[in-house]
Amino acid sequence: MGWYRTRGVLPFASLSFGTRTSNIAFSGGYGSFWGSGSNAGRAAMSAAGMTKVSPKISLVFDSFILPPTINRSSFALIIPGIRWHQSEGKAIQFGFAGFIAEGEAFPLPIPMVQWFRKL
Repeated sequence: MGWYRTRGVLPFASLSFGTRTSNIAFSGGYGSFWGSGSNAGRAAMSAAGMTKVSPKISLVFDSFILPPTINRSSFALIIPGIRWHQSEGKAIQFGFAGFIAEGEAFPLPIPMVQWFRKL
């Protein structure tokens, strides 16, 4: 038993609009997991974007959204942040996440730190 016997798939599509300095993307798909005689699946969506506010600073936004179903309420993970472009192909991003569940918003008091390097 356990997770090693569970399988999953998440086919999705994404549409992006904008430029390297200001853009927005919308994604959607369907996640499905199965194993140990049971299965579950649900639609998933995302909206994300970025806009430069100075030569080295960008405001960024990401999300992960599970719309409501007959048996389940909606859920959304919201992740705003600030990206510091140190040089071409090198950036650090800071942010905090929050989530919406059962119609209420909750902060996630864990800072999000991401480091980007283009190799």
